[in-house]
Amino acid sequence: MYKKIGLATVLCLFAAIPSMAGDLYLLKIDSRADLEKVTEIVDYAHGTIDNRFIVDLDKKQVSRLKAAGISLDLVAENIISDQYYLLSKVNPEMKSAPLFPEPVYSSGNNYLVAIDKSDADVLRKSGYMAVPVGERMTPFFYQPALVASKYQEDFPLDTVADLVNQDSLYSYDTRLEAFQTRYIYSDSVDAARDWLVNKFQEFGYTEVYTDTFYYNSEPCHNVICFKQGTSEPDKLIVVGGHYDSINGQSDPMVFAPGADDNGSGTTTVLELARIFKDVNTRKSIMFVGFSAEEVGLYGSAALAGRLYSTGQDVDFMLNFDMVAYTEDEFDDVTLISGSVPQTVDVLAAAAERVTNLIPQYGGVTGNSDHASFNAYGYLVAYGQEGDFNYPGWHTDIDISSRLDFPYFEQVVRMAAAAIGHIDNAAHLTPIENIYDGGDGQSLRVAWGDCEADYTYKVLYGTTSGVYTDTVDVPPSACYYDLTGLTTGQEYYIAVLGINSLGYGPLYLIEDSGTPYVIPRPPTNLTAEPDYQKIILSWDENIELDLNHYTILRKPSDGSWSVLEAFYPTTYYEDVTALNHVEYDYIVLAVDDDMNESDSSLAATAVAASFDYPLLFVDETLASGGINPTPEEEDAFYGSIFSVWPHDEYDIDAG
Repeated sequence: MYKKIGLATVLCLFAAIPSMAGDLYLLKIDSRADLEKVTEIVDYAHGTIDNRFIVDLDKKQVSRLKAAGISLDLVAENIISDQYYLLSKVNPEMKSAPLFPEPVYSSGNNYLVAIDKSDADVLRKSGYMAVPVGERMTPFFYQPALVASKYQEDFPLDTVADLVNQDSLYSYDTRLEAFQTRYIYSDSVDAARDWLVNKFQEFGYTEVYTDTFYYNSEPCHNVICFKQGTSEPDKLIVVGGHYDSINGQSDPMVFAPGADDNGSGTTTVLELARIFKDVNTRKSIMFVGFSAEEVGLYGSAALAGRLYSTGQDVDFMLNFDMVAYTEDEFDDVTLISGSVPQTVDVLAAAAERVTNLIPQYGGVTGNSDHASFNAYGYLVAYGQEGDFNYPGWHTDIDISSRLDFPYFEQVVRMAAAAIGHIDNAAHLTPIENIYDGGDGQSLRVAWGDCEADYTYKVLYGTTSGVYTDTVDVPPSACYYDLTGLTTGQEYYIAVLGINSLGYGPLYLIEDSGTPYVIPRPPTNLTAEPDYQKIILSWDENIELDLNHYTILRKPSDGSWSVLEAFYPTTYYEDVTALNHVEYDYIVLAVDDDMNESDSSLAATAVAASFDYPLLFVDETLASGGINPTPEEEDAFYGSIFSVWPHDEYDIDAG
């Protein structure tokens, strides 16, 4: 069941965030092993750009990450807290405004730039979303490769699209416009909040909430309407659009009608809630009106953080922002993704099934509330009008009379069919491991998330995303051995889980493996000094016929010798290491046929002996007040070192 504990009041997620300090890097996580290494060294990121994590690191962290083989790119040194912003074009097709200063990093429509708050406000008026990265604490995650799934041929919930009512859209949008402004500092935004709560309740929902967060010490409120799922209630679909508005042309406290930006997205959320009220959905749905989007995605960031911290299983997030304007007969719709481009396929396919819309891919951008969920590793997609409403955007003329409601109806029909597809789809099946059979012609594919009422197929081929072979997996099995493969050939593999309704997933998670006869060299060998010993560890080999490991050691002035000839595990303590001697280590893998791998990369260490002289430097300053006097300091340190022979030196730095 969906966990509502603490939802009624979302605390300020940003107030207690430590200031950024050190150097700014972009960090890449390419595997589950990389994720484990990174989370042992760094606590959190500051969002993502270009499928990489924005992190501030000290020199020790950088050294450890590089030693662990993590990809790092330095983008700025000696950073100042609250100085860096992630900029994204509100419309990917807009011409770029001059940025001041030049970005420290850019990718497509996204820029990382050092500016102050006033500059960020100017850039927002020029057509950019500006998000302060120093105020974001987001988790690290590994996103495996996704491939669009084509294993669903009927879409029974597409009929829900026929319930979309153009009159309802007009009614909701004009009412939102009638508040005159929904600027976050105005009284009208609170009135709009209350109206949204009442509308959800009028539809018949009983679980309607407002959650509170703070921007510039001012309380802001997301509005949440929750629909309980039937057979998979723990799976959550989030459908959102921001209801706050702004005006860069005149005083937003007085007039910011926001009929398109984003009365249209809020209206979409309302209409979807209305038509799904009496539809039995397998998964739970959260309909959300976000606040404080215009000033940096604060509402969606607060909710995404809350859902992540409480362990909610967010299956998908759909966002709608400016979806009711068109200036020609070409009814195109722009579909924008997060870090996984394939996520827009669910909207594009729905548009093709139930509308006359022409989907256009708008790229990867952080210009609206979907970006907050993308930063937590959730799958996201965002719908936006194909002809961006430049004349009305953030102006006095963003009014309902300029909108195209027949076009708007088509967009909401697309959204309804997409939700129905997401709801019926089986969940993704990640591959846990691909083991080499060791005979040059077989691979074992294993997955841990094995549902009792699912049937499974393994799909594979020699080209990514092109699966030329499909095999059915026996009932209740959570692995399958592929045979008859070619030695040294890389195979791309996905597991297709089909639920009890006969539906497959939205996407397939792809992995790859290569069959060999000779074992692979052990990887990630580390040698760590301990008291009078050296501790070795390395990653377990993936060969099914692995027999043992051989450990070799070489002193700095000597030659290689076998330390252990038949060692069974990946952890070893070398208690024979002599003090003050530097040792190199390598490890080899050996299979049942006594085939021996090439060696691992060498690791080097010296056992800790603690028998050399130590220099202790007292740099404390006796400055009076509550601080100790120089004599009291000498007495304190003298008591500590009295049990050991020691010499004292006083150096006056002047």
